[in-house]
Amino acid sequence: MVWQDMMFSVAMYPVYQEFLDSVATEIRQQVRRLKHHPSILCWAGNNENELALRQNWFGTFVNFTLYYDNYVQLYVKVIQSVILSEDSTRDYLVSSPSDGEESVREGYVAQDPASELYGDIHYYDYSVDQWNASSFKIPRMASEYGVQSWCNNESLANVFAPEDFQMGSSMVNHRQHHPGGNDQMALEVGLHLNLPNSTNATSNFIDFIYLTQINQAMSIRTQSEHYRRYQSQLQSDARGLTMGALYWQLNDIWQAPTWASIDYEGSWKMLHYYARSFFNKNLVSPYLKDSDTLDVFMIIDEIPVMKVRSCDGKLSFQPVFNMADLIRMEYPADRISEALWDMSRSTAGNLSVQIYNYKSFNVLFSWSTTYNVKTTAESVFTKKISDLLSESGCPSVEDCLLFLTATDFSGTVVSTSWLPLAYPKFSSLLPAEVKIDSVTSIDDYTFNIQVSTDAIALFVWLATDNIHGYFSDNGFVMLTPSIQIQFHAQEVVTVDQLSSLLHVRSVSQVK
Repeated sequence: MVWQDMMFSVAMYPVYQEFLDSVATEIRQQVRRLKHHPSILCWAGNNENELALRQNWFGTFVNFTLYYDNYVQLYVKVIQSVILSEDSTRDYLVSSPSDGEESVREGYVAQDPASELYGDIHYYDYSVDQWNASSFKIPRMASEYGVQSWCNNESLANVFAPEDFQMGSSMVNHRQHHPGGNDQMALEVGLHLNLPNSTNATSNFIDFIYLTQINQAMSIRTQSEHYRRYQSQLQSDARGLTMGALYWQLNDIWQAPTWASIDYEGSWKMLHYYARSFFNKNLVSPYLKDSDTLDVFMIIDEIPVMKVRSCDGKLSFQPVFNMADLIRMEYPADRISEALWDMSRSTAGNLSVQIYNYKSFNVLFSWSTTYNVKTTAESVFTKKISDLLSESGCPSVEDCLLFLTATDFSGTVVSTSWLPLAYPKFSSLLPAEVKIDSVTSIDDYTFNIQVSTDAIALFVWLATDNIHGYFSDNGFVMLTPSIQIQFHAQEVVTVDQLSSLLHVRSVSQVK
């Protein structure tokens, strides 16, 4: 689905007639060009300009009435009227973030356009711990949020000279366009991971690139799963029922540190691999509810749901389990059987929670429970951390991590996840020698890669020099001595070529 912004962002725009005429022509042409695409979800007039006007980003309080009138003239009287005349089938949102209908009631510029109670929010706060779900807001929708990381060092090699690969080099500073961005990334990484401290400046910088990608992937995983868990929860303060999450951003326009999950060369950063998991339609989502409580949610999307209001007025979204309700909802008749099967498979099953000591590949202890969820996001397992430790015999949170598996009643895995009980920099993670044992060809574009380790390894990262493609998984945890990963090349390549240009590492190798 596409949230289609018009090309107005973070600025106040003029409203002289020639400009308005040009805008009207361009908007009309673009809507006619795009509106036949079924993927278009909505039209949005601008990015962050309602918020900018209300919060005085550009000194507009000196003549607020003038800028407010210009805002309404451009985005409501001109752009909204053109869009709705061309396409009445989709909603038009004047701005993002915005309070939606509440902003309209308040004259299109709400007192608090970033309210968690209405519309959508954008969230950026680089001062908080973004691996901790309690750091985040509980909005109706999070339409933009993100964390920076450096692009893959293989991509940088196309524009960096060898001497540029060090922190503080002129090219490193030139490529960072977010003020203070490199320092912010270092602080964020330092909360969770040990920063590199090698005497080799090039090695330090390449390690730093890797660590920023770990931080970005874990931060956006934590935030995205937080929003998904709240899709069927309404707090007593009216926050919740979070209906969507869109991280910023998908792809890059140059080789640099950015918020993207795919870099300029088309290479996937660690975040993009993680997104396939945290946006999976069926998701097991563990998190630390507080310092001494594990809470595990099952989250289910892409199934028919209906709004249900309880006797106390609370709203929730519940799966539709019977044919009569689907027919009443005018669900496509040829998809009803498939939908009922998906719901039976998605809403009920078994959850396994395994705990590992970093010193062994053997499961230290496991817990198992059945679940049968009645809403699209529901807690299915909770336990005090102190009980996890005492029941399993784990000495401390620094010594152990969890691995979770959700299966349907046929035993088919629907989702897996893992959670360290303490941040890696404080853990008792052993040094792991991770290596590539073999590469075998399935065809000219597909290869099996056997990876081995002598200890539990976190954030295992595979990379290739100058061979474009992607792996079946990356940035993963190794809880067994060996694992097989596939590489899908975008060009014809031989086993010898791939083997010679393939690298692997894990977080314990950062010095």
